[in-house]
Amino acid sequence: MEELYNDIMTMQPRYKTFGEALFWTYATRQAIATAANSGEDTIGKKFYVFRQIFYNKFKSGKQHITDLYDMNKRKLRAGNICFYCHGEVPKEDLTADHVFPRVKGGTNDMDNIIFVCKSCNSSKGKKDLIEWFLLNRAELPSPFVLGHYFRQIYQYAVEHDLMAKDFEEVCQMSLPFNPHCLMILSNTQARQHYFQRAVREKENEDYGE
Repeated sequence: MEELYNDIMTMQPRYKTFGEALFWTYATRQAIATAANSGEDTIGKKFYVFRQIFYNKFKSGKQHITDLYDMNKRKLRAGNICFYCHGEVPKEDLTADHVFPRVKGGTNDMDNIIFVCKSCNSSKGKKDLIEWFLLNRAELPSPFVLGHYFRQIYQYAVEHDLMAKDFEEVCQMSLPFNPHCLMILSNTQARQHYFQRAVREKENEDYGE
């Protein structure tokens, strides 16, 4: 996973602005679900067609990245499961992890909270969520967690006027997330992993809008 991390840290986005890079990443996520649910068993022509369609819709405003309302409901319904390691945890031992660390400007809003076990919370600390998964856990986050992370970035980018800024300019800013981690689905290994998982499990709630 360290090799994957190093790859995404050096990747250049397909488009110049941060908003375009974010829309492209989210379009990739949506195309994975759509192609898998259409019966494809490997990434092929349909995936690339779907990705371009979704990107054009996001960029034109014909389709929007939704807020975290439905994801927040799922977090509350999850019971005693850690969203990071998927271990069963007594409810009294679940802790509230801040997706964007508070020391980096993350809020206490429900949008920024995921319920996890004490061990995962302590290990993640103030690290970027994707960095922690790749470098500390040596695995990719679940589709749900990845989707939560992307939506959190989108909300932050809109609220702080980052969408029209040059991607590299944003990378130089002090932010509660690592902008380069948006490139995770531009990595072939990661993209294939999520596609095969979508094919196996058809996780509409995890992948869809």
